[in-house]
Amino acid sequence: MKNLIFILALTLSFFACDSFTTTNTQKPTTTTGNDRITSETSDNPTTQALLDMRQKEQELQAKIDEASDQFGDEQALFELDEQQQKMHVEHMTKLETLMGSAGWISSKKYGKTACEQALTIMKNAPGERLESHLDVLLKAAENGEANPPEVAYIHDKVLMHQGKKQLYGTQIAFNEKKGINDVYPIQDEANVDARRAEVGLGPLADALKKMGIQY
Repeated sequence: MKNLIFILALTLSFFACDSFTTTNTQKPTTTTGNDRITSETSDNPTTQALLDMRQKEQELQAKIDEASDQFGDEQALFELDEQQQKMHVEHMTKLETLMGSAGWISSKKYGKTACEQALTIMKNAPGERLESHLDVLLKAAENGEANPPEVAYIHDKVLMHQGKKQLYGTQIAFNEKKGINDVYPIQDEANVDARRAEVGLGPLADALKKMGIQY
């Protein structure tokens, strides 16, 4: 159970180091972006619904972080983890409803804020729920309608779910042979940094160093 929680925390922290957006316990605000967020949400129920879901996810993650720091109460941590997994599935279902026939919450159509929140909800969803959306996401990233680093993360998550090697090194898993949390196996590992650069991610070693993982 501790490994499961730690792996989840590592993956989220790892991606936050390289993404253009980060996860915190507050609704996203910036010095120059508040006007954009206000204008996008005031008359946009899609954006507001996405922000509300993300707020709930962040509040629950804060409870998990607090429980993890306290140690000893594994039952409480287990229950919170189950609640979190259930929430991620429910939110993915709601996101699919919001996407409807459009296929994606395009930043060009719905605004950057809506697109960012949709991508983060997808990042947290189970891999099996992401497979059917991968082609749409890859096309959206190519067309400037989705953030390429976040799509790369989702791409890796789908590959890991399929039992295949990842492309960008964004996924962390428990290595039973080493007995530690480590990078999930990577395709053509010698060229991983070149692929990461293509989608706007920095060198893998630098990202892992921030997490205290040698590469």
